[in-house]
Amino acid sequence: MKQLIIYILFLLTATSCGMSEDSDIMQEGDVELKFALEVHENQLVTAGLRSYDDNSVRCIDLLIFNENNQFIERVKVNNISGGGNTKTFSLRMKATSLSRTFHIIANGRNENDADIVNFSSVTTNMLESVAIPSLKTNILAALTSPQLPLVMWGRVSSPSIASNTTLGTINMLRAVAAVSVECIPGNANNGLNDFTLTGFTILKSSNQARVAPTAYTVPATTPSTVSLIAGSSYIDYVNTSGTGVWSYAAGSTTPDLYLYERTNILDNTGLSVILRAKYKGIDGYYKVWLKNDTGQVIHIVRNHRYLIQITKVFGAGYDSLEKAITADYSANIFTDIIDNDNDIVDMIADGKHELGVSSPFTIYDSGSATIGTVLNTNTAATVTVTGDVAWLTNLALTGSGNRRTITGTFATIELPTYNRTGTITVRAGSLTRKITVTQYLSLF
Repeated sequence: MKQLIIYILFLLTATSCGMSEDSDIMQEGDVELKFALEVHENQLVTAGLRSYDDNSVRCIDLLIFNENNQFIERVKVNNISGGGNTKTFSLRMKATSLSRTFHIIANGRNENDADIVNFSSVTTNMLESVAIPSLKTNILAALTSPQLPLVMWGRVSSPSIASNTTLGTINMLRAVAAVSVECIPGNANNGLNDFTLTGFTILKSSNQARVAPTAYTVPATTPSTVSLIAGSSYIDYVNTSGTGVWSYAAGSTTPDLYLYERTNILDNTGLSVILRAKYKGIDGYYKVWLKNDTGQVIHIVRNHRYLIQITKVFGAGYDSLEKAITADYSANIFTDIIDNDNDIVDMIADGKHELGVSSPFTIYDSGSATIGTVLNTNTAATVTVTGDVAWLTNLALTGSGNRRTITGTFATIELPTYNRTGTITVRAGSLTRKITVTQYLSLF
């Protein structure tokens, strides 16, 4: 899944201990902190109207730590403005020559301003090493799932705070993973011309998550391993009568269901997915265990997006949900599970292979940068990247297998130009996708 990127344009720091809400009144010695949140929206499957998507930010809580890594205060921010991909907020705090560390938590409160993260576990002077690992989401009840907008976390620190302080970019990680299902095109050999996907649900998902990953003392990056939480247990999203949480298909695809991370195992104590579908007109249920193309178990890791791609079916599913829940995996359905942990948001397919790229890229600086991700299922084809502007050079692909990372070098942007836009073209065989890149003049 993609990371949210928060651009801090001006900065702040802290005063008293405890908890406060940002005030509109400037005090002597204050500096104003303006945050601009750039949020690249996903391409979403339409599944009815909803108020939020998985990039939405409804509220922010800042947990601020001093030069000794002791907790100073929590600042609640509710006035978040802007629309589309950019949202902004600001606060006013005391300048200081001492270092400060900020943990930024998005959507840690509900519409009624009640905490859905246990912020009360963090007390004045508590060390960062104790405070941040203690933060957890509320426990989910059975037959429920994490709801939008999603809890997210990021971290940044500064050696001092003044009116010209800049912290660069802050990556935000969701506390959840996402799962969706799709069918590849049907043909005479894969049985999918006789198969109609109805929806899916999840069994044995974790009922709670750590707000921050295990690596909470460095800026956030999408992890590759599970951040275990003590004391969590597992819940089913539905009961045997079908009551609970389903993601219903729109055509051959479903919207995401969200879930907290957990280590997994390939048996009925592990996480599994129940598919509901019709095969040759007969309604049934299929059970899928999460494993990769070499048969190894897939663990559920935060900020990853898992796509279950149905590739072949040659029989009807179980005739009842209860049978599917208690059974082992279904042997008459074949799936590929693709881990789109960097948010492949623009895909094209030719019926045999797929090529996808990540969202548009924005930079507020010059120099080398990681621009995006390419997913190419045709590993026999050579992947190439080219740019259409002279100020973006040294384009290269790193990595191996079906997932590559695009890097490049941005030349310095100078006045009177404030921003400029270019296009990167990605090719693999006969398939082509494009990524828009935008560079802004640095304010500092």
